[in-house]
Amino acid sequence: MRDPRVRLAARVLPICITAFLTLTAGHARAQETDVDTVAPAGAQEEADPLIEKIESLIVEFRSAMDELQSLDADAEEATGADRAALQNAALDLRLNGVSFVQSLVDAVGELETRGDDGSGYRDQIDDFIPRVAASIHSQYGMVRANITALQTDLVEAGADAQSGIGQSIRREEEILLRFLSAGVDSVGWLEAFELEAGAQRSWIQEQLSRQARLLAGRMKLAESQLADVERRAESAIDDAALQAEAAVDQAALAASTAALSVVVPLMQTMEVPATRYQQMLIESTGEITADVFQQGVASRLLSRWISGVTESIAENGPTFVFQAILFAIVLAIFWSLSGLVRKLIEKAVSAPHLRFSNLLKRMIVSLASGLVKIVGVLVALSQLGIQVGPMVAGLGIAGFIVGFALQETLGNFAAGAMILLYRPFDVGDLVECAGGAVFGTVSHMSLVSTTILTVDNKTRVVPNGKIWGDVITNVTAQDVRRVDMIFGISYTDDIPHAEEVLWSILKDHSSVVGDPQPVVKLHELGDSSVNFVVRPWAKRDDYWDVYWDVTREVKMRFDREGISIPFPQRDVHFFPAGGDGSAEVKLDSPVTHGRTSRDGQDAPDAEDAS
Repeated sequence: MRDPRVRLAARVLPICITAFLTLTAGHARAQETDVDTVAPAGAQEEADPLIEKIESLIVEFRSAMDELQSLDADAEEATGADRAALQNAALDLRLNGVSFVQSLVDAVGELETRGDDGSGYRDQIDDFIPRVAASIHSQYGMVRANITALQTDLVEAGADAQSGIGQSIRREEEILLRFLSAGVDSVGWLEAFELEAGAQRSWIQEQLSRQARLLAGRMKLAESQLADVERRAESAIDDAALQAEAAVDQAALAASTAALSVVVPLMQTMEVPATRYQQMLIESTGEITADVFQQGVASRLLSRWISGVTESIAENGPTFVFQAILFAIVLAIFWSLSGLVRKLIEKAVSAPHLRFSNLLKRMIVSLASGLVKIVGVLVALSQLGIQVGPMVAGLGIAGFIVGFALQETLGNFAAGAMILLYRPFDVGDLVECAGGAVFGTVSHMSLVSTTILTVDNKTRVVPNGKIWGDVITNVTAQDVRRVDMIFGISYTDDIPHAEEVLWSILKDHSSVVGDPQPVVKLHELGDSSVNFVVRPWAKRDDYWDVYWDVTREVKMRFDREGISIPFPQRDVHFFPAGGDGSAEVKLDSPVTHGRTSRDGQDAPDAEDAS
């Protein structure tokens, strides 16, 4: 089987060589016959950049021609892969030659626009452009013929050779698109230099329409084949052959779409109707471009959408209505079941033998009710044909990601669960927690944090992790509390009498409970006083009343009974010193009276001392 690139080069080489030789010969004639025309431009005292550019482009043409001749000569002598490589280089040089022509056309047009004489260069271009346009026409036909031959070879080739032939076809089609673009450019050159462009325009318009029709047909075929593969894949389980077939069809669809996206702008440039193909591109790629705002494209898309909606309603309307009704019925059933479960769980957790906290009760009831609703939603969605398995898996993955990102919050959540389980306190309890930093009444609890109202009426929100990770003191957990108080009397007071007064005060107070028994004991001999410990018991709500009432009554009764409540004082001792009659003063330990002593005697009053 002959290499398609060799076949293409054999057909293209004679035409391109002729075109380059014509360009060179025409330039030589222009230099001989139009010296007066060209010379003035180059004879300026200062070099003109534009003319230098034109002359440089002509030199590049000559260099390209020489390189092309060398490549052709080397390709004739080479064999195998080397020959194919040289022929590819020659073909690329011919295709890139179009950019030289465009640059020359632009430069000469700019020269004439500024008012300079560019007739010498125009004569060369006027002679060369029609030849280049004809060459593009001829080479395009050769490439099309080559593609047809390759497609025939593809049908006859075996499975091993089909991949290589397919790659050759795709490369030839890329070259075909480049020739189409060059053909559009050639029409622009002809019209810019007021040459006959009608035949070339008609030809390129026909080729663009033909190529667009072909690509649109390929797209439709690929879409149909993909849809057929998807239908067959619904009943197959992990069929590798179907997956490979779908990949091939997807690649064919992508290639045809990409090629059509190149052809459509060329059609618009050549004023060829392309509305239908613009619509196909938008529908295939889903990309909204400026083409959608064209009246024809928009109307076609809207008409297609309305038609699709109408057909869908006609075909699937009854089924959809039935599924919607079934969806609503399933939801209603599970919502009713959720209410029933809530009532049953509330009754169960409120049993007397279950000492659940209020928050734990609410959480259990809410979780049970919410779980029933979630199951109901999943069952209802399955009635609509929605696959709930991937949805549940996705929720699991999302939950893992969220859990990793919210580790500290989840730690508080776990601590809240432990608080609910072990119930160290409940709403309304007076607690001290967070290492003694917070003291107040629990006003609200959640699985993440606990809200505490302090005794000075400040609201503090404490994360459960801070609470569970430290000592928790529940002040109001017990119905009866002990009130701890200490009262001191003077060392000279009657201890039994003071003890009797304290007992009397406790017995007379109505809020002091008899069981457990109060405690009144001589506790310690302090620096300034003899201290009694007084420990009555009171109900939780009467704690502070007992504390304040007993303290007040002790002061009043001690005053009536002549029992003093001492405060710290010190003895002052005077000792004679030297013969100068001065005295040394020493401070001794505190005493229990409001007077000082000297040599063991009571000190005189302050007036007498003075």
